[in-house]
Amino acid sequence: TGCRVRVTAGNQNYFHELVGGGSYLSSSQSVLVFGVGEFTGECEIEVTWPTGTVARVYQGVNQEAWIGQQDR
Repeated sequence: TGCRVRVTAGNQNYFHELVGGGSYLSSSQSVLVFGVGEFTGECEIEVTWPTGTVARVYQGVNQEAWIGQQDR
């Protein structure tokens, strides 16, 4: 399972994709870090799962947002 994440900070959009799975007996770290420059307001975090389900969270800058894996 992977996902596509969009962070909107003001009028700027930032994207990352998290690839699920990995090689035999290995996996990738499932942490994404976004730098939003000097922006100080609230960010919208949108996670799109492979099934098309979308999760949205609104979070202040310099805070961690934990979004769990989509139910299978």
